[in-house]
Amino acid sequence: MEIGKIPEAEYSLFIQERFSGRTRAITPEAIDLIFEITSLHTFYVQYMCNRLYSSYKKVDIGQVKEMLLNIINENEPIYAGYINLITPLQFRVLREIAINDGVRNPTAGDFLNKYFLGAASSVSQAMKSLEEKGFISLNEDIFCLNDMFFRHWLIYKAG
Repeated sequence: MEIGKIPEAEYSLFIQERFSGRTRAITPEAIDLIFEITSLHTFYVQYMCNRLYSSYKKVDIGQVKEMLLNIINENEPIYAGYINLITPLQFRVLREIAINDGVRNPTAGDFLNKYFLGAASSVSQAMKSLEEKGFISLNEDIFCLNDMFFRHWLIYKAG
């Protein structure tokens, strides 16, 4: 069952309440960063908050960044294995989608030229394959990565 995105204000209040009532604290800036990292996907918000809650008494931006790095490092063998499942072009397309936090038209000339991706037909085929393999999906007319932590691993590895 898919849960839609919870409104940011309600989610922020919920997180604040869960942290503050149990000798823990989280700053509003930390919550904003969690939302930015996770694109408000419930699974990733909950996972990040759970990890932060069990690791720190007081959470600020520094702890959120540290936890993100821990999570992507822990999952690196999995993410590196994903790369073996795709072609070099698919990897390049996936990386650019990650870096750009989604792409509206991956076969548009400006996108292809900016990232030296080659022919639109090749990129279209790469997109189809990435979608079939579950790496990306089309959400509100934007192609995005399905795994938010994998997205940040790709960004981290891109430098």
